[in-house]
Amino acid sequence: MTRNSAAYSIAGIGPAAAPAVPALIEALHDQEASVRFPVCVALREIGPAASAALPALEEALDDRNDDVAAMAKKAITAIKGG
Repeated sequence: MTRNSAAYSIAGIGPAAAPAVPALIEALHDQEASVRFPVCVALREIGPAASAALPALEEALDDRNDDVAAMAKKAITAIKGG
């Protein structure tokens, strides 16, 4: 399983995937946007239980990939309960 598909699989689990948040935070620093984007999706789907990821997601708002930055914003909104 690739890192990309692993992140999408975690996203499919939703809030029950909260134990994966530390690994997802680490993966937000992956060199590949194709990994960082689904990591943001996974954090969005985990929701408020991913609050520990907020600082890393706020950094991702400045990601060099516009799609990653946009998904980081959506993840922040979901985690904050918006």
